[in-house]
Amino acid sequence: ITHVDIGGSAHAPVSITATPGAVFVARGSQVTPLSRATLHSGRRVHVRGVVTGIQAEALPGTELYVATRNQVLEVDPANGRTLRTLRTPETLGIRHVGYALPDTGITNYQCAC
Repeated sequence: ITHVDIGGSAHAPVSITATPGAVFVARGSQVTPLSRATLHSGRRVHVRGVVTGIQAEALPGTELYVATRNQVLEVDPANGRTLRTLRTPETLGIRHVGYALPDTGITNYQCAC
């Protein structure tokens, strides 16, 4: 069994996402990549604020999206560098990051979020 320190306090919420090559675990203000082949951790991504959600694109080598209360960061998972930042109004807050729904022609969705 491998023990991996993922950072953050033991009682902080955890967010997880994966690509074919890595699993990303976020807790507190850190995102830790883990190789799916070796389970060794890579360089952590540190963000300002507490991570509220993470989502990776399904294809290897694509971006990782990290949400905090008032911004979404587009991060290069290979090196942890922030590529872009999308700020949101403080009053909205971001609670979850996920895939977009496909275009079905329906103009109104009932959400069970």
